[in-house]
Amino acid sequence: FFLMLKGNRVLATGIRGLIRTRCYCVSNPPSFRLPFQKSTSISLEQILPLEEYKQIRPKVLSHQSRLRKERRVHIGPHASIIFENFDLMWSQIHEMLFIEGGGEEQAKEEIEAYEPLVPKGNNLVFTLMFEIDDKKRRDAILFQLGHVEDSVTLRFNNHSIAAVSASADDIDRTTADGKTSSIHFLRFDLSPEQTKDFKTLSPDSSAEIKVAHKNYPHSVCISSSLLSQLQEDLN
Repeated sequence: FFLMLKGNRVLATGIRGLIRTRCYCVSNPPSFRLPFQKSTSISLEQILPLEEYKQIRPKVLSHQSRLRKERRVHIGPHASIIFENFDLMWSQIHEMLFIEGGGEEQAKEEIEAYEPLVPKGNNLVFTLMFEIDDKKRRDAILFQLGHVEDSVTLRFNNHSIAAVSASADDIDRTTADGKTSSIHFLRFDLSPEQTKDFKTLSPDSSAEIKVAHKNYPHSVCISSSLLSQLQEDLN
């Protein structure tokens, strides 16, 4: 289930889309590849005609679902992070076009909204989500986590990299009364030296994501399998 703020509009694949994605997981072929090579941007030329997308949609949704599981980490009892990449954003754009059927003009809007979440070769882009089912409890916790996005860091070797906003609209996700959003679009920008050091980390190296907010002090180590994928994002 993926949400994206575009202007004042909230986009979502929807519960039915989520159910369909889960159904496809059983038959997902790990070797499936999208019809375009990974890149650091998404252009209109890479958007398939709707009828052509429909033919590969089951495989795309299965691929998307598998990637989201592989690229997701949980931080503390309520938060999780999904590291975005070209494949996820390409498939998300096509899903929005499939659901809404807006044609080329919508495609341009979706690219504008999602393209900033594609890694550029010198950054790691992720979605931070706080998932609490009970609304009353969720609101109470979010009121305690104002500006939590400013406390997220990536740590490895002697490096500590603070997250910055990756959203195209760059809207402040904390309201005037101190309530943070349940979803944040962030990225870690790496210098050339940091990029080199991260790409040369061995599978057993220590790399972690830390949330240092006073009301949510949690961290998680990056697994070797996820580390390998993130290193590819920097190529």
